[in-house]
Amino acid sequence: MRNRQAGNLVLQTGNGNMRFFTNNTEKMIILSNGNVGIGDLTPLALFTVGNGDLFRVQSSGHVRTINASVAAPAYSFTESTTTGLWSPGTNVLAFSTNGVERARILSTKEFLVNSTILIDPASSGDAFSSFITASTNNWAINGVNTSTAGGGVYGSNTNTGNGYNAFEGVTHGTYSGVYALHITSSGTGYGLYGATNSPSGFGVYGKYPGGALATGWAGYFVGEVYSTAGFYFPSDRNFKKDIDPIDNALSILSSLQPMQYNYDLEKYPNAGFREGKSFGFIADELEAILPELVRNSKIDLNGTKDNLSKSKDNADWQPFKAVDYMSLIPILTKATQEQQEIIVSLEQRISELEKLVER
Repeated sequence: MRNRQAGNLVLQTGNGNMRFFTNNTEKMIILSNGNVGIGDLTPLALFTVGNGDLFRVQSSGHVRTINASVAAPAYSFTESTTTGLWSPGTNVLAFSTNGVERARILSTKEFLVNSTILIDPASSGDAFSSFITASTNNWAINGVNTSTAGGGVYGSNTNTGNGYNAFEGVTHGTYSGVYALHITSSGTGYGLYGATNSPSGFGVYGKYPGGALATGWAGYFVGEVYSTAGFYFPSDRNFKKDIDPIDNALSILSSLQPMQYNYDLEKYPNAGFREGKSFGFIADELEAILPELVRNSKIDLNGTKDNLSKSKDNADWQPFKAVDYMSLIPILTKATQEQQEIIVSLEQRISELEKLVER
């Protein structure tokens, strides 16, 4: 040790290490290469603390520490030593509070909450677990609940002045913005349940822009549809123009060919067609008489989720014709009125003939 020019205090000018002792025990070392160790006599980084390079400051400026544990996170707080950040494994980052792991981020980009493993929606696993991902398992957000209470994902918008939805789903792909499935094979359940407390609200609302060339639907059901009240259609006079009576409804009615038939369930087992005898019209024939009541669209002949996710240009989607049976009611009503007029006229003629016979 010596004092050099300009007041500098110089310790060790040779190539050896500089060592510091207290109570006859070495506590600190400065190696000849410049590495400093406190409680570490073989520092591998520019500055280390703890035997085995537990805490390091690299010459590049990077700070590194041990993986630590859930009850003693590597980065914690003096007044909350069991809460902080740590690493349970290679390329895994975890968060603990009160000595319990609450969340982790995996190297494959998933963010897990209250879970330590990825969970597929159709499998069992930890309760109240979820993850966010850009690639794995094809889910952007996945929530799974295996407990007897609560759900997988819940969204709530409590601001009555907020015009946005509690939960929104949008896709730019070929499948659904929102997909719902009740998977239990027994018991009552709903694939999708909608309700409203507002007297002017909608339990379920579906919309499709439509148009002359449209092949989509505001609602598409594979199977029967049930209603406890009724089905209503907009019919206000203010919505209409070019209003004229139906002419020759009886003539139209006489041209129709009502049929009885069975759907081909062997050829189309998953299309959702009803079993047993049905009654109706052949759309191709009805179109020649009342083209306004026939619509051309496409149907998924296999009726499966995988096929629905495919483009409608796929071979499983084939063109078909659908009939607007509700619009036949006014024609049938008008035909009945025309027929009633004929009956009244015939009754008058019969009455007159009866009077002549009595004379």
